Amino acid sequence: MAMSTQPGITAARPLPLAPAAAAEHAGLAAELARVRAERDALARTVSRLSTLDRMAVFQAGLVHEVGHQVGSMAAAVELLRREANGQVPAAIARRIEDVQAQVDGCRDVTRAMRLVMAGREQPPVPVPLAQPLSTVWRLVQAEAARRGVRAELAQELPGPAVCVLADRVLLERVLLNLCANAFEAMQPAGGGLLQLGWRVDAVPQGPGRVLVTVTDSGPGLGPRQPPAAGLGSEKADGMGVGLHWARLVVEPWGGSLALQDRPAAQGCGAVARLVLPLRAAAGLPH
Repeated sequence: MAMSTQPGITAARPLPLAPAAAAEHAGLAAELARVRAERDALARTVSRLSTLDRMAVFQAGLVHEVGHQVGSMAAAVELLRREANGQVPAAIARRIEDVQAQVDGCRDVTRAMRLVMAGREQPPVPVPLAQPLSTVWRLVQAEAARRGVRAELAQELPGPAVCVLADRVLLERVLLNLCANAFEAMQPAGGGLLQLGWRVDAVPQGPGRVLVTVTDSGPGLGPRQPPAAGLGSEKADGMGVGLHWARLVVEPWGGSLALQDRPAAQGCGAVARLVLPLRAAAGLPH
């Protein structure tokens, strides 16, 4: 029915919907809202997958180029060793061997990363947690001194009975990645504290797990939404690529990785929580 617009004539009001029609209308509105929410979620997923695909291409190219550079460094170290021929002070000779060890470590990492990206990871093996932790702690102490940052262990290094299922080389790189992120988060303000910790968590009906934490006193994640990589970053321009790579490494071992703000009562900063499966062993601390 057309509504009149002539002066003095009241426009006709729409007829109310019958109860059944009103219920159907409300149901259609709710269904439309659900479909729109699913569409938006799907769009975010597609965007995230597209970003991860670009990251994978970038990382593959980076590993390839790093492999070439590592080969060049290995050749340079070998040439330096030959030219030294035992004629340099012992301290310098030790530094040459340190460089060689780092070059060998980089070579192992690039080899392992190629396997990860190709989906041909080596199966995890029992690794005494003290081995990667002691290596990382030694490097963290040196880097903390260079940056003017305090570094501390939350507790003593674990004994040989505490073994996790992992790849030792890759686990060291994951831990170094977490520590490097923590250092960079604290860099703008200067100073700060990096704390490396671990503990064994008992799990009913299972061998348990080990939680390794890297805590910093940086700005924390704050209200910013985590980037497409899904792990977040404390850096204003951070994309979480390194953390995403770390998660890709540890998940096939049965592990997990998360970056969270520290509890408010503990002050500003963030904590990276790395969970690793514990190999069953007797006499473990809880």
